[in-house]
Amino acid sequence: MTNMISQPAFLPAPAQAVPFTAWSQPLALPESVPNTQPTVSFADLLSQSLDATNGQQQQMHSQIAGSLTGSDLSMVETFSAAREADLALKLTLQIRNKLIEAYREIQNLQL
Repeated sequence: MTNMISQPAFLPAPAQAVPFTAWSQPLALPESVPNTQPTVSFADLLSQSLDATNGQQQQMHSQIAGSLTGSDLSMVETFSAAREADLALKLTLQIRNKLIEAYREIQNLQL
């Protein structure tokens, strides 16, 4: 009986060692990937995000009003809409806070 442990048959064989020279070559983009600038600006993304948050707030208000007037909405749907709108508003506020913090940090840079 030997003390040698063999590799189980279901595991693949160890890969061959790759020479270091292959690692030192720069990576190139595949030719199918075009080198283009993004088509949507940051201001557009921010505006779309604010519009989406505003839409969720309006939907929440209409569902709450409908729930109070006796429409066919369950309390779970109403609370779910309120929670989604609350999370969207908190996220928007955090983004605003980070933007203000970055702006102040840029102002304090010494040139």
